[in-house]
Amino acid sequence: MSRFKVIVFAFLLALSLHFRVFASTNPYTAIPPFLQQGKYANIMLVLDFSGSMSNYAYRDFEYNSSKTYIGYFIPDAKYKYSYSGMRIFYRDKNGAYTGNYLNYSYMAKLDILKWILTGGGPVVTSTTREKYLDLGGIYIPIKDVSTYNPKTGRLEGILQKIEKLSEHPRIGLEIYALRGSSIVQDWDYPSYKYKKLIRTINREYADGGTPTGEALDEVKRYFSRQNGVWGGFKKTDSKYIDPYKFKIKGTLMDVHCTKNYFF
Repeated sequence: MSRFKVIVFAFLLALSLHFRVFASTNPYTAIPPFLQQGKYANIMLVLDFSGSMSNYAYRDFEYNSSKTYIGYFIPDAKYKYSYSGMRIFYRDKNGAYTGNYLNYSYMAKLDILKWILTGGGPVVTSTTREKYLDLGGIYIPIKDVSTYNPKTGRLEGILQKIEKLSEHPRIGLEIYALRGSSIVQDWDYPSYKYKKLIRTINREYADGGTPTGEALDEVKRYFSRQNGVWGGFKKTDSKYIDPYKFKIKGTLMDVHCTKNYFF
């Protein structure tokens, strides 16, 4: 992983863990100041979905039971394996595997990213109408996933938690990877509703090269009100959203003090 990726990855992880620990007692001040800018702020998530993100997150090092390995499995829970057309790990107090060991064994770098941002995906429904998280051909009942929220019946990451705040920034998405001549694989304009970008993150896969410079240049161009050149956006797009225009009492207006960030 490049130094840039490590920095971004560490930031997202720290942000997620900070939010998970403190949001239940103080959901507003539990998040960093840039998220408290409120509705006149844009955040672009610039996510690397190149082939290296399919590598295992932890297997470069020997398993150490005294360490906690974060991921879809609940580290201190026990899981049992079953196979009946699907390879399933489900919680069972008499299970032979700890969630900690399963996280070490199966979590890829891309899975960690999804765990942080969206809670995980994709989610599939079996013929018996049960919902499972698909971990690359390994399935976990969603109620046995560490990010499961029993109140909503969904897997939730930091994006779902931020969206629940009374004031939250517009968040957009750029997914990049060099696949043939294509660089920007997905582009979602900043929005107050995060459902589309959550769905996009969960369904995308890791493959291709790592054109980080081009991806960052595309976002810079967007925030500078220039045209994109790397396949992300054009100002002539029918759904183009100007980063400095916001609806204020029903009227689209320029907000020149808009705060823009990308991660």
